Amino acid sequence: MYGVDPTKPLPDPVAVDRPRSFGIGGLFQWAEAVNQAGGHGIIFPHMSRDALEQFDIVHVNYTPRNSNYVLALRDVLGEHSDTKIIANVDFAVTLWNNIDPMILKSVLDKCDMVFHVEPIGAGILSDYLGRKVYTLPHPVDVGGIREHVAVRPTEEPVTISCQYHRYNDNWYPYFYALNALRSQYGIRTSLVNVSERSHAAPSIESLFDHIHHRYDYEVYLDLLSRMFINVDVTQDVVYGRGVVDAAALGIPTVGCANTYSMNIIFPELIVERSFDCSGIRDRVERLLTSPEFASDMSKLGVERCSYFSLGRSYNRLVLALERAELI
Repeated sequence: MYGVDPTKPLPDPVAVDRPRSFGIGGLFQWAEAVNQAGGHGIIFPHMSRDALEQFDIVHVNYTPRNSNYVLALRDVLGEHSDTKIIANVDFAVTLWNNIDPMILKSVLDKCDMVFHVEPIGAGILSDYLGRKVYTLPHPVDVGGIREHVAVRPTEEPVTISCQYHRYNDNWYPYFYALNALRSQYGIRTSLVNVSERSHAAPSIESLFDHIHHRYDYEVYLDLLSRMFINVDVTQDVVYGRGVVDAAALGIPTVGCANTYSMNIIFPELIVERSFDCSGIRDRVERLLTSPEFASDMSKLGVERCSYFSLGRSYNRLVLALERAELI
């Protein structure tokens, strides 16, 4: 829940429930983005009208498991409340087969504004709902990352992080793209953020130099800060918060065109498809063999990732609310 107007009074629990100033990027950073802009943002399950109406906005992350949240909020607030309900649809569009479109529409029609984190999903929803759906990528505290995580010297031998995506078990592009470079340049490969895999899937422990499972955010960032290059490819159409994390640390990422943040931060390092193994190899090799190019990508990444910062994300939210005539 967000109070864009900082002069509004707050319910009692708010003062003790503000999020940390530095935390994992994404959905939960909206409250902190509002706080840092001088408003009031909390993550709290109020369902009383008196408490809700002390805020300008109630924001719901829509998933199939919480499809009744918006309906309950609308029932409490009524149709003409000054407190507005906004929602974003969770999941990459390639996973929307898990969302019932009829229920989705009936719920989102109750919202005052709808957004999605990348433009392809926003376009699909705009067409389906017959209304403007805004593109608002979730915030990342890029300043906090650089402040709280020491940017460490690159490990020797040079190590490349390969980002695992559990929905498509995407280890194979990394192995086929980078295996020849391991022997040619003496690099190491680390498959990171690995979650539980199917028992029928092949063993991958011998295919990478390191396997890192999912860690607490700050532990993961410390690991990432030691990498020379990050590679993050997926078949899904995604926003790509992990690309922003790496950029904030000055780590260039080779990634896909279907990752929204790649197009803003590292367009020079894009491949068109996640299975373009030769394209991945070519871009990684250029970074390995051209120190000047690698340095340029590092510096540009730090500069360009500010697009997703708390402040600029807040400004985009306010602009969308103004265009929707909600403030």
